[in-house]
Amino acid sequence: MRTIPLTTEQHLICLAIGMYSLIHGLFVKKLLPVKWFMWVKINEEPMTLEQSQHSALSIVRKPTFRKSHVKSQSKVNDSGYTAIN
Repeated sequence: MRTIPLTTEQHLICLAIGMYSLIHGLFVKKLLPVKWFMWVKINEEPMTLEQSQHSALSIVRKPTFRKSHVKSQSKVNDSGYTAIN
């Protein structure tokens, strides 16, 4: 895989998207009245352990090496010895 530099047209498109984002942000923050958005309620309570385990991020995130290493060391076989994978 290799990369190539952007053309002038592509640079201008990127600049236009960035400028639009800045103008849109200023418009939303400065010109729209806050009372229009007071009906929006955000649940700011912390997630329970069960909710955090079933969240989208936890499903996508792979376990770290440390967690998988600790789990593999904690397995004990029938003779009472700790199995290390």
